[in-house]
Amino acid sequence: MEVMNKDIFKNHIAFYHHYGSYEFLIWKSKDYELKDRIDYVFNRMTSTLSISGDLGSAVLSWNTTGNTLDNIADYSKSLGYFVGKMETSDDKYEYDSDALEKELSDYLGLNDEEEYSLSLEERQEMKQDLIECFDEFTGEYDLDSDLRDKLTDFDPDWWEGIPNGRQISDRTRLWALGLQQAMAQIKQHENNVRTFADTQLADMYSMICDLSVSAELYKTKTEKAFQAVRALNVAIHDVGDNFERLNRIVDDDQIKGID
Repeated sequence: MEVMNKDIFKNHIAFYHHYGSYEFLIWKSKDYELKDRIDYVFNRMTSTLSISGDLGSAVLSWNTTGNTLDNIADYSKSLGYFVGKMETSDDKYEYDSDALEKELSDYLGLNDEEEYSLSLEERQEMKQDLIECFDEFTGEYDLDSDLRDKLTDFDPDWWEGIPNGRQISDRTRLWALGLQQAMAQIKQHENNVRTFADTQLADMYSMICDLSVSAELYKTKTEKAFQAVRALNVAIHDVGDNFERLNRIVDDDQIKGID
């Protein structure tokens, strides 16, 4: 069975909050506050999921600890398993008339050549009678005594095996699909934030490395400049000493009368 309105969550956005042992997830339309909104509340201590909102309500329980809402989203991919954990629910199942017709044909052996206590014509008539007395809302048959006797002749244990066209409801499918899509959106957002943060850290690290290299070059150049200044000071000092010695020689010569 196809999920009703596949694009129902096309413009939905997820809001997630984790507080203590509880996880809160809101899955709502960008354009509407309540239309097609689903609220998920998960208790990690009891592994109990409560669903409410515009698409009905349900309570599911795993009776264990250690699960997270992300785990439950993975579990929900198996619809039969997901439904099996429902303790209470609005419209857990629905009853499909097309599915019922096919199931009744198989149950009454209308497409095989085996011998039955009832003729093919009688079984075809019984199928039509069963369809007419079937309630699609409850999934139950309102059998009169004659039809009940015919069924008993055909299958003494008919109440155990008679089909009812039961299918997992679209509403249940949407609860599971919404949970999967909402958690995927949250995880993608977290990955984007993490990637952005990692990129920022990488850029900062690169900048620090560049600054370190620049500082090292500056230090090297500064040391060389200091060495040059020191060498110049030494040279200037030597020139000064030599100039003083030359002046003393000139003074001595003048004293001795040598031109």
